[in-house]
Formats: sequence, C-alpha cells, structure tokens
Amino acid sequence: MADARGYLSIQFIHLGMILFALLIALGLAPLGVLLDFRWLVPSMEGLRDNAWAALIIAIALAAFLRLTNMSSHRPVSENSHALNELLRNRAAAIKRQYGQIVEMVAERHGIPVGMLIAILVYEDLNRPKWIRCIENLVVWVFPLTLTVGIAQVLSSRPLSDAESIEKMGPIVARLLATAVDVKEYRPEFYVFCEYNGSKTYAQNVQEIRNLLGGI
Repeated sequence: MADARGYLSIQFIHLGMILFALLIALGLAPLGVLLDFRWLVPSMEGLRDNAWAALIIAIALAAFLRLTNMSSHRPVSENSHALNELLRNRAAAIKRQYGQIVEMVAERHGIPVGMLIAILVYEDLNRPKWIRCIENLVVWVFPLTLTVGIAQVLSSRPLSDAESIEKMGPIVARLLATAVDVKEYRPEFYVFCEYNGSKTYAQNVQEIRNLLGGI
C-alpha cells in the first residue's frame, strides 16, 4: 500500500460522498413542490441565540480542558500509559473477534501472529469500521481498486474484515521472504515499511509490535 494509493483512496471517498449527497438532493428536490418545508427553517432570532450558546459552550469546554490538563499540548510522555492501554485493549478486541482467522493465516503462511496483530491494530485505529464501510461502498459503486477491510488490502470489490485478513497473509509472507533473501537485519520492520510504503508507518507498527511482545 503506497502513500499515493492511500491519498487516492481518500480522494475517491470524498468524491463518493459528494456524489451520494447530490443524489439525495436530487431525490428530495421534487418533494419541495408537494410539501411545505418552511417549518424546518429557523428564525434569525433563533440562529443568533444558538450561535451564542455554541460559543459559550466552546469557551466552557476549552476552559475545562485547560483546567484538567487534557489539552492536545500535553506532553506525549504523560499520555503514554493511556496510549499503551488503548493499544492493548484494541489488540485484545481484535484477538477476540478475529483471533481464529489470524492464527490460521499465520500458521498457513509461517508468519508470527504478533506481526499480523500489530498491523491490524494500527489499521483499525487509522481506519475505523465506519470508514471501512465507506471504502467498501465506493468500490461497490465505482469501478475502482482501493485499500479496503481492516487489513487495508487492495481490492476492486468490497471485502469483509475477515476476507482482508486472509488476503494480507500472502502479502506479508512474500515481504518476509524477501527480507530474508536480501539479509535485511530488521526483517519485520522491512515488512511493515513495504506493506504501507512509509517509514513512519513502519515505526508506528513496530512500536505496537514491541509493546504487545510475544502476543
């Protein structure tokens, strides 16, 4: 998965959402002739009151985050424990839901289970379920090949998360074999880097792998 493919994937998702919104608008337009929608339009007085209420709430929320030291400027080191817990919980959830197929794929292709789990944890956090649903919808509607599923594998048709995990097996196995052939001194890091085409991605997944240990 190259960065360029990921960028194009996002652009196609945006395009799909825009087209979907246009279709809805075209479908609702004839109803304007038959029904009176003026009751849905707020008064200017109401809009002004709501704007002030939203501003007050935003100020109050910003003050709360400041006082409780939960702002985004908090040092990363102070958040490391919470982040580690999030990653462990996500890994545990993936094992509960997909553990059987992950172990089957790992055994079939001779891949450490921890490598697959680390990739899936990162991809799941980066592409939540609702985004994966949109990606599947886009490849279903349009003749495109995008990265889909929890494993973010290239496909021209919708894939379930389980199907994407099955497809990631041969990809990771091939990359791991290449790393051994070229005598790469960090074979797992090589696999993570080639899987996405980004060293930053590889570093993040490697950190997850190290955190989860021999999972």
